[in-house]
Amino acid sequence: MMNLLACEMPYEKLARYGAENLTDVELLAILLRTGTREKSPLDLAREILQAGQGFRGIGKLTLAELQKIKGIGAVKSIQLTAALEIARRYSREKGKACYRIGSPKEVAEYYMEEMCELGQEHFKVILLNTKNEIISDRNLFVGTINRSLVSPREVLEYALKNSAVSLVFMHNHPSGDPEPSAEDVLITKKCNEAARLMDITLLDHIIIGRHQFVSLKQRGLY
Repeated sequence: MMNLLACEMPYEKLARYGAENLTDVELLAILLRTGTREKSPLDLAREILQAGQGFRGIGKLTLAELQKIKGIGAVKSIQLTAALEIARRYSREKGKACYRIGSPKEVAEYYMEEMCELGQEHFKVILLNTKNEIISDRNLFVGTINRSLVSPREVLEYALKNSAVSLVFMHNHPSGDPEPSAEDVLITKKCNEAARLMDITLLDHIIIGRHQFVSLKQRGLY
């Protein structure tokens, strides 16, 4: 097996010049650490990047799809997936710190890439301060979104813990059609009433479809 010795150049380059001066292949090779008998870590990294057509595409590959690449087993596929998720979260936190919501379109576009292609329904709660700046967000519920799954108590506990003054609900429709269901409207009304009792404002509930969205607030549905 070709191991770290075949990948020392990227290590030395990073130590001497900094990570920003490495190519995508070199950075990925460092993360992989080892290759196979036939391929060095650099060769394997190059093959993975070609398979995903870049890091963005790799991030969309499932563990099973990654493991179809010769040299990528269960451990490496999990390490890659975890590393890309860390990068996503870092990017989100960095941009989120001062991101101010001005309209339903702005918040929908901000989360569109993250949510429009998810295979399951994810119910995200976005917390805001007095300036309408995002202070935190979290996928509180995953699965078929209905009244039995979405708990107003859990939503409000999360909001109060983070001293939020307002919040936005967002969830995706894997079908790609963002039209709200009757259940979506009932959930929104139920949570809105509970939030009012705690002096927290539910600014909107946005449903994400395939690169399109619907604002329940704009529709006057609650």
